[in-house]
Parts: sequence; C-alpha cells; structure tokens
Amino acid sequence: MIAYEPTTSLPFPVVIARGEIDFAGARALEDALLAFDAEPVVVVSFEACTFLDPSVLGVLVRHGQRPARRLIVLAPPQSAFRRVFDLGNLAGVVTVVASIGEARE
Repeated sequence: MIAYEPTTSLPFPVVIARGEIDFAGARALEDALLAFDAEPVVVVSFEACTFLDPSVLGVLVRHGQRPARRLIVLAPPQSAFRRVFDLGNLAGVVTVVASIGEARE
C-alpha cells in the first residue's frame, strides 16, 4: 500500500510504502510521485515495507532523474531494502537515508 500522510512539521511531502509493494503498488508509487511533481524534494519511506517488486526500483530511478527534483529514499540501515538500494547503485540517482532527521539535512 502506498500512502501520503500530510505533515506540517516537515518541509517536504512523505510517501509511505507499507506492506508488500508489488507491480500494482509500483504503479501507485508512480502516481503518488507524479502528484507531487511540482515539489523540489519528496521523501519515499520504506520503513514499513515487507516486500518490493523490482519495478519499484525503475520508478525510483525515473523520478530521481527528473530535473529540479531531489528524491530521498528512507530505508533503515539494517533492512534488506537498504541493501537492495545500495547494491542497485541508486546513490547516484536518489539520496538514501536512514531517518527523517537525516532527510532534513
């Protein structure tokens, strides 16, 4: 499930991935990121995610390469998703952080 939880305490929108994100979930993530197309910074949190379809990486790469956009991926350091992001060499395309505090920096 992909959700957006508005917050007044952060200067950017946060898209939250929960549970299993399959191919349909990747499309929902794409739609959520397109909804924030005018935002210069968007965070996608995978803290509550239990499964990622490989198509999610494609979505992140596409949106991370957009001009005038900084895409930040929140993945805990010991999580399997963090390892996938690191092995997928996404560091050059998106910023991978361990916490919302780190995303604010």
